[in-house]
Amino acid sequence: MLAGCQTVEADAGRSATVVTRADTSEILDSGKIKDVPEKPLEVTAVVNVYDNLVTYPMPLWVNPDSPTDIIKESKHFRDQKGPSFVLEQIPADQDFENWKQIYVVSGLYIGRDIPISKVINTYLSGFRQACMKRDVKFYQVKSPENTIVAFCEKFYSATGLQGTMKDHGEVMVRRHFMSGGAIISVTYEWRGPAFNYADDSTWPVSEAEIKKVLKRFETISVSHVGKVSG
Repeated sequence: MLAGCQTVEADAGRSATVVTRADTSEILDSGKIKDVPEKPLEVTAVVNVYDNLVTYPMPLWVNPDSPTDIIKESKHFRDQKGPSFVLEQIPADQDFENWKQIYVVSGLYIGRDIPISKVINTYLSGFRQACMKRDVKFYQVKSPENTIVAFCEKFYSATGLQGTMKDHGEVMVRRHFMSGGAIISVTYEWRGPAFNYADDSTWPVSEAEIKKVLKRFETISVSHVGKVSG
């Protein structure tokens, strides 16, 4: 367990390892990789999720110097059924069954606000089950708030969460919001062959890229605006 971690209770008595008092550098900085400075992001996206305007940055694969390429650099899938909403984005050279990177805005309308800690623990429980309750690490960072970093070394079947692949692993950054009776999440995931958490050279994403996403996620905002078109 990393310094600063503590075990918290998840649903049904299960537990997950979560960093509760640590910033990004304390969790991810191994001393091998320094922070990579980025130009200020000038291009963002906005989507209406159950009368909440969600503003979020572009994914890493989009070239910020060529905003006219934003559409052609990605494939999109959007679906809303009753209280459930999802907007997915992947690189244009990948497909939705075999993606290596995916960027997701999701929403679940429940009609009331609940503690964000319950939202996070419920999701962690589901991710842990999809990872067959083993080979999984969860960390909650101090900044941005209500954000988790999760590592699943290997999925043993494809029957867990949507997008899981047998004998593959995932690294996920996910930020949670509770607004206007809706649970809203913005998620960035990387998928590749099963990996060893102790050896970051086997991860499907570099430590530097995880840091970049965490930095970008600080700019996400959710505003409840009432009934608007979108």
